Amino acid sequence: MDHADTELETCVKPFYDHVRRTTIGLRVTNGTYTEIFTGSVQIVSGLVIACTDIYYPPLGQHFAKSIAVDSRKLALIKPYSKENVDERAYQAMREIQKPFITAHVYSFYTLLFYSIAYYRRDR
Repeated sequence: MDHADTELETCVKPFYDHVRRTTIGLRVTNGTYTEIFTGSVQIVSGLVIACTDIYYPPLGQHFAKSIAVDSRKLALIKPYSKENVDERAYQAMREIQKPFITAHVYSFYTLLFYSIAYYRRDR
């Protein structure tokens, strides 16, 4: 390593260290890919839960149709209401929902753990 490289390293290293300490979400490490995957699981499972529990778009109307006694009266189906709801179809939908709820809860606690770990590491 010559003198120019050493001088450049001396100038850049403090700046690099400062950026690394202050930009938690912008650096890419091995753990970041795990966080991206866990966050994606959180998003997808939350979307499915919202569609099956409270019939939100984009799939809410599909699930509402699948549990309706009369598919022409979808407006009667409201969150947590039993009006125009086929009980067997509703229970089947809840069975489909269970793994998504489990994934959603575990991914939440995993992201919480990562947040605490990064906070502790950067101090």
